[in-house]
Amino acid sequence: MFLTGKDNDDRFDDGLKIKNKIINSDFFIINSPVYSLNVSSDIKVLIDRISPWSHIFKLLGKQGLTVTVGTGRGHLEVEAYLDHMFTSFGMNLLDNLTFVNDNEINSFDFENLIQNIIESYANKDKFKVPLLLEMQYEEHKRLIRKQPKEYYEYRFWNENGLFDSSSLQEFFNHRNTLT
Repeated sequence: MFLTGKDNDDRFDDGLKIKNKIINSDFFIINSPVYSLNVSSDIKVLIDRISPWSHIFKLLGKQGLTVTVGTGRGHLEVEAYLDHMFTSFGMNLLDNLTFVNDNEINSFDFENLIQNIIESYANKDKFKVPLLLEMQYEEHKRLIRKQPKEYYEYRFWNENGLFDSSSLQEFFNHRNTLT
């Protein structure tokens, strides 16, 4: 995938269909139960399959949230992992929700969450790129610039103007003024 931009496993499953749904969604919610102090295997496979997106910031500015559900230990680790991974793809996470028992789920203020989702979507063009993502951008810019020009990542950066921007925030702002 890093060389061609194509995931060979997409030929054997619905991976491409799922990726397109993520990309085309207005708001993305990723949910994982806690299994053995980690995300479920299905979520791990999804993250592994889209991990190259962290090099091209495929979800830059996409609104979303993470949800972790567990009954014991491990929920903090899963929440941190989901937050880190989806932020590294460029996602603007509204929140990281964690539920450890039925009472928390039953008493949760879903109406307030829905209102926050609507407000965040209305203000999606005002996304402020986090410092950690800016640091990731600088590192990738330096490394990808050294790649052979025929590599997918190099071509993506070159064709989309990522090399030309002084920051990921500048790239995001410029990209949004074109759409």
